[in-house]
Amino acid sequence: MSASREGLALLALRLVLGAAVVAHGIGKLSHALDFGNGWAVFQIVAGGAVVLGVLTRVAAFLIAVEMAVAIFFSLVPHGAPFVAPAGRLSFELPLTELAIGFALVVLGPGPLSLDARRSGGGRGSALRGRSGRR
Repeated sequence: MSASREGLALLALRLVLGAAVVAHGIGKLSHALDFGNGWAVFQIVAGGAVVLGVLTRVAAFLIAVEMAVAIFFSLVPHGAPFVAPAGRLSFELPLTELAIGFALVVLGPGPLSLDARRSGGGRGSALRGRSGRR
């Protein structure tokens, strides 16, 4: 895979994951001040970091862990299926976010990120390192 294609693919993954997590966090802020606001702030900060490509592997790992906890300690124990009719709980979206987070932990943010800019041009990607392309 060429560096430009890899970079665009990783950027797309970062934008989708980060935007979804930020939107979920903003939605939580609309509720009264409670324990959930701590999670809302976490989601906004972690999602924003993923979008920008700052501390991407750390933020993506934390998001993946959050999604695993949601799936295995909240959704599955309450009988949520993988896919449910509209408006009902399922773990389809959290599992997708977990998978994207895992991919970003393994592959890195790619060359189109602030992490890559800080480290000197995109060496934050496992695929780039294997191919030897710059």
